Amino acid sequence: MFSSQKSNDDDSSNDVTHEFDFVKVMASCLSEFVATTFLIIASERIGRVQIGRFAYAFTAVAVLIFCRTGSLAAGFCSRLAMVVAVNNTWVHTPELYGTEIRSTGHSMCSACSRVGALISPFFVYSFGVEEVRELKTQSQAARIAHACTSIPDTPPP
Repeated sequence: MFSSQKSNDDDSSNDVTHEFDFVKVMASCLSEFVATTFLIIASERIGRVQIGRFAYAFTAVAVLIFCRTGSLAAGFCSRLAMVVAVNNTWVHTPELYGTEIRSTGHSMCSACSRVGALISPFFVYSFGVEEVRELKTQSQAARIAHACTSIPDTPPP
């Protein structure tokens, strides 16, 4: 862990301490690299629908394990699954839908995000931060994994 301290000789109450855990940041970056490499190699061989279904389902399970244990390996796996799922979605949607449909869907998601930002403080103060974050991430990943079963796969070129 990298840490630095700055001490003010005039007033000891203004001591500044910074800590930064490079191992966790490196694990997060490495998981993104592994996820992107996997998607580049596997998207044509396995199929985008199967990858999306597996990635979102794996995200739900990995986030549950990470929230319960807090281990670096579980965090690596959950970040890897999230990156595979999101990148796969960004690759798959332009092949299925036109620009007008994608922009309308993006606008609707943005509006829903703003509504969620508006009402989320009520849930946080009602249930607690960690429980809401865990429940929200798991339920969204599980719903998207189920929705991936109805998306048609694009034919290989």
